Amino acid sequence: MNQQVTAALKNADGTSNIYITRDPTVNALTLTLTNGLGAPIVFPPGTPVADGSLPAGQSAIYVYLNGYIDNADIAAFEVSAPGWKAATFADANDFQYLVIAPVSQVSVPQGGALSFRLGNVLVSGQPISGNADIDLAGAQGVTDDQADVPLFLNIANPPQPGLKTLPLKIDFNQPSVYAGVPQQLTLHLVNPGDAVLVPGGTGAWQGHTPTFQLTFVYGDGPGALTTVPDAAQIAMSIGDAYGNVWQPPQRHVQGQGPYWIMQPDPDGGGTVLGSGGQGIIEFALTGIEATLPGGLDEALTLAYVSWHSVPGYNDGSTTVIITKKPGPEVLSFSATPPVVPYGQATVQTVLTWATDHTTGARFDAPGIASGQNFAPSGSGPITGGIRVGLGTRLTLIAYKDISGGEGDSGRKGRSRGGRGRKRASEELIASAVLDIGGVTRGDVATGLPSLGGIVVPKGAGKAFLFQINIGMRITQPLTRGAVLDLATLKVTGGFDVGPIIPPSRSGGTLINAAAAGPDGKTIHLIASSGNGDVSRLSPDYSILPLDVGTARLGKPVGLDSLAPSGQPSIPYMLVTGDGKTVFIGNSDMSTRRLCVAALDPATYAVRNSWVAPADPALGMEGVAAVSPDGGKLLLAGFGGLAVVDVANGFVTKDTLYVSQRLRVMVANQVVTADFTRAYCFCVDSVKSPAHGSLLTVDIDPVTGALALVSDTPLGLTRTDGPILLSADEDTLYLNSQAGTLTAMDTATLQAIPYGCGDFTPLLVANGSAPGILLATGANGVSTDTISVITIH
Repeated sequence: MNQQVTAALKNADGTSNIYITRDPTVNALTLTLTNGLGAPIVFPPGTPVADGSLPAGQSAIYVYLNGYIDNADIAAFEVSAPGWKAATFADANDFQYLVIAPVSQVSVPQGGALSFRLGNVLVSGQPISGNADIDLAGAQGVTDDQADVPLFLNIANPPQPGLKTLPLKIDFNQPSVYAGVPQQLTLHLVNPGDAVLVPGGTGAWQGHTPTFQLTFVYGDGPGALTTVPDAAQIAMSIGDAYGNVWQPPQRHVQGQGPYWIMQPDPDGGGTVLGSGGQGIIEFALTGIEATLPGGLDEALTLAYVSWHSVPGYNDGSTTVIITKKPGPEVLSFSATPPVVPYGQATVQTVLTWATDHTTGARFDAPGIASGQNFAPSGSGPITGGIRVGLGTRLTLIAYKDISGGEGDSGRKGRSRGGRGRKRASEELIASAVLDIGGVTRGDVATGLPSLGGIVVPKGAGKAFLFQINIGMRITQPLTRGAVLDLATLKVTGGFDVGPIIPPSRSGGTLINAAAAGPDGKTIHLIASSGNGDVSRLSPDYSILPLDVGTARLGKPVGLDSLAPSGQPSIPYMLVTGDGKTVFIGNSDMSTRRLCVAALDPATYAVRNSWVAPADPALGMEGVAAVSPDGGKLLLAGFGGLAVVDVANGFVTKDTLYVSQRLRVMVANQVVTADFTRAYCFCVDSVKSPAHGSLLTVDIDPVTGALALVSDTPLGLTRTDGPILLSADEDTLYLNSQAGTLTAMDTATLQAIPYGCGDFTPLLVANGSAPGILLATGANGVSTDTISVITIH
């Protein structure tokens, strides 16, 4: 059904021409708007005012003539329509336009029309054609796209005595186009007579070249051939001249929409078109990617061919209808399983597909005969599925048979992306591809036991690996680090904080936390000493810089005021996106209250510090993320999340409590760099055994408001992470099961599990490129090995 409003202009002689004349009696125009929608259109009472000044609740019809008629002549128009008022104004380009507004409410029923008579229409200049624009401002019952109505204008010389109506047959070879599939139309100009069109040849032209113009409608509405951006890819050429001699079509642009001028070559005899087998010329239009609004089975669009200066004939124009239909479309294409298990060469997988507006499907895949046809939607496609290896590309080809007069030849298009290209003259195709994935893993021995930290500075091309205390009080020193070249996967250097931070009392020195600045030049380290002193609840902490370029350690600065009681828990660290602040969080071992300090990253001087108010419902919370400018913190506890404003004290802006959940903690969530979305791994405490889920939470970075977007079940799962967001933030990695990393698309939350072998890492970090991860730890135990996991 063609759901649109159409506009047409008719002169008193029945043509669509507006004649060039200074005689006010020559043009007697009627502008008609027809409601082709499925419901009435209501025009509330309005006032003819300038564009942008229409009061709310009013309506008016704006007619933009786009400079085709002189401003002074438009201002002299006389509009006759009972119950309507009219006025003219100038737009930003100083083009005059017409405004018509109803005095009282007007309702146009489905299939009904509005008509306005235009008198005193005086036009100067030369013949020209193009589209005017009509806007049904404030009308009820139309969408924005439906309210934009094109109007074809043909400015022509008036009929002259002795001149005839041009007898050409003008049409498209097959006037149908299919949405989403770039294709071609062939325009025919046919002389049906027994004689050449212009018997006098070039001599009859009298200095005026016979001219034809092709104009389409562009926009987002159902009546447009294609969008304005996609119109730029349409090209026109002579397909077959049949012995006639014409110049190549000339492309011009009105606004942003192209149109084409077609003229015979004066050196080709000048008959314009011959007779018989030479009485035709074809023009090929390529790169047409038609649009069809959702919900429509078809829609009509109009092409306009106008002409002037053809010797012996009056100027004129004709309209050619083009039907837009849905093209073939791939709705879904998947493989189960989609990955080859770790350590195996192949996997048996079943393909599932769904298409629309298609005749059937074919596959380019192992074990399936080329050209074998299957149903438009289905599964298999052969019994038991097919066997594929890692990296195998599978292609679904959904085809639509358009034989029997539908469509046209020579269509060209894309080979990827869900919409396809034409395979043969009677068939359109859409295609989709998927690649069978899997994991490869390489283990690198570092010589550093108890690895607990991986930092990959921006643009460094290397990873810094740290021995880090992951939570237990131990006496063995964990003070060393190593530099891993990500290109060669070789350890190229190392460092040791032990000589810089010697034990202050009994017990050793430990590295507790590491975080890189956003510029990738410095890594900030927190280290502690006196870890074996049983007379105190906590050791002494220091912070120091590590230069990424040289792997040299800087001077440590003591952290004496992390907790009011002097007994902080093991601290953790976050650096703001702008690199201007280092935040350190910990819990006061005496009061169990969250303590936060903001430090200058250059001097480590404490700029501010806070003690969070108690919130039993939130639980023992920690700082999970910080906004890029350091003005807001995201806190996470056993019972939910909270956003705190630290730019103006320590003010809670919003809290999201999560009932019947555990493990909504710092280590089990990630936040996007712009501080607008959090992904939280948690466990349902009611089910036994516990089931995991992923909470997606939106954060308003301005107000701090929190909103739960989704709660995605993960089934039986590990409860201690890790969770990682890829550098491009397109993929979320969960250590959901032993030996398995689950990759989850952040846009769709669709998950693919990847087996990684006989280990379950304690920590996973982004590597040197998308899909490359660095992991350490095995089955809950710290090791000296870094595993490089590549997801294919």
